[in-house]
Amino acid sequence: MSLRDRLQDKKKVTVHIDEIRANPNNIYPMCDVEELANQLLQMGEQITPGEAYLEDQNDDKRFTLTSGERRYRAISLLYKQKLHDGMMDLIIIDKPKDIWDEYRRIRTANIHRADNPDVQEMEIKQLLNEYDYLISMDKKPKGLKRDWIAEQLGVSGRTIDRRLKRMKADTQEESKKEKTKESDIFLKSVENQIQEHLQTKIKVTGNEIKIKYRNTEDLNRILERLNLLQESLDI
Repeated sequence: MSLRDRLQDKKKVTVHIDEIRANPNNIYPMCDVEELANQLLQMGEQITPGEAYLEDQNDDKRFTLTSGERRYRAISLLYKQKLHDGMMDLIIIDKPKDIWDEYRRIRTANIHRADNPDVQEMEIKQLLNEYDYLISMDKKPKGLKRDWIAEQLGVSGRTIDRRLKRMKADTQEESKKEKTKESDIFLKSVENQIQEHLQTKIKVTGNEIKIKYRNTEDLNRILERLNLLQESLDI
């Protein structure tokens, strides 16, 4: 049976990692790759195959992963160290219908990470984008948005509701910090300009400017730079 026939039957195949590409749409963290590489080395075999689809991108690779990138990276690491032959087991699937179908396949492959709050937040943001896309295509899902997202992730609507509220609060806090940062940068720039002009220490805050001087002579020098010396003397 040819390779293409096997692909159509979704059989398990064994191919070299040079023929495999990582999926750019995989948002999940690739942690503990070295630990996994050591496990593969000790076991002497790959217990669970990865999952990929056939795709030609003119890059000398034939398969795009939807599952098993950590295994792919671990085998790649061992191959570079000449501790592995670089062969990886794959289950070949049909190419995803669209980007959302691809996201779903990748999420399914990473279902074991569902308890990680950071991972769940990334998944929710992804699903929010998909929800907006469906609305734009006049395919709005039935029911509440939170319940639709919950169904995709296999959690309760209340869990999603809490996460959405937390994400909104975090976004507002981040926006507030960004505005504060921009304000601080502006005030620091003003502070530097005034300091350079008056040649003395200046402190600019949100509602006041503090000018330091050493003695009366230094104060007169500063007033002169501000064109206030004569006016001050007249008073």
